[in-house]
Amino acid sequence: MKSVKTYIFTTLVVLIAFIELNAQNEITIHSKQDSTVIGWDAVFDITIDPSKDINTFNIAVLDAPGIQKIYKNKYNFSKIDSSEQNIVDFEISDFGKWKGVDNKITIDKTQKNNQIKLKIWDPGAYMILPFVVKHTDELTDTIYPDKLDQYPSILVFPTVNPKDTIRDFTPIKGLIIEKENWRDYLLYIYIALGIILLTLAAFLLPKLFKKEKTKTSEPKHEIVLPAHTIALKKLKKIEEEKAWKEESRIKEYQSKLTHVLREYLENRFSIKALEQTTDEIADSLSKLSISEKDTNTIKNILQIADLVKFAKAKPGEDIHKKFLVDTIDFVNKTIPQQVE
Repeated sequence: MKSVKTYIFTTLVVLIAFIELNAQNEITIHSKQDSTVIGWDAVFDITIDPSKDINTFNIAVLDAPGIQKIYKNKYNFSKIDSSEQNIVDFEISDFGKWKGVDNKITIDKTQKNNQIKLKIWDPGAYMILPFVVKHTDELTDTIYPDKLDQYPSILVFPTVNPKDTIRDFTPIKGLIIEKENWRDYLLYIYIALGIILLTLAAFLLPKLFKKEKTKTSEPKHEIVLPAHTIALKKLKKIEEEKAWKEESRIKEYQSKLTHVLREYLENRFSIKALEQTTDEIADSLSKLSISEKDTNTIKNILQIADLVKFAKAKPGEDIHKKFLVDTIDFVNKTIPQQVE
């Protein structure tokens, strides 16, 4: 009789442990990456417990304040102010075998394993979590997982991270050699035409124009505008154009904005900002009476602009508008106190 009780007790313990484990892993997410770059795809493998009746679920990308807000009763984030939480800008760029809209995924019941891709547009440290929204009568219940250690974390860098663990690169394809055509010789044609025009001008211009006595004229006094006046005038024109609202003109908008910013830094602080790289500009500003916050803001604007121009990144419209506002604020903040 004692052995029967022991067997029943052991069976119940195993069953309870199995049920608890099964409940914790309804949706499992794994990733081989621990870091990525703004606008690059991060790959995540998702497995759905076949015994669970789950039709849809959502993906959340949370920073530390976001985790604190949801798990405030379980985790202690005493050094973090939850009021500073920002909404993380991300998108699911590839739903894999399943379908979805925004961050909501609809599961194909015949496919319990899937692979999705995320693009995150804000630098920082984030955790990728699933959550299920259930509607019962007139109530809505949002269910997040119980244990965080089962889900992946990822670091997002504004530029390429040399320590990134991504090792799989697409092999470089061979060069495609095109046949020569007349357009390949346009440069030589233009040079020849230029020489001919200069030769004709050297012979004909002296005959067409007679020498005239030079008249003395009063010297003109050129008015040199302050650096902030020039910059604010150009920034106002960029703001009126609103080129960031047109997808085809985003690259043009970023080029104009960063050129005005670099020109102002060169005219105002006498640094060669038009010739320097982003890191060199940040190093030059750190040696001046510029705050670390303003230096980081300028560095971030220039880095994102480089990604837009050379890596075809596509930040949100609010990012473009914010960069323009930050540039105008920086110019106004650094206007000399006394300007003649």
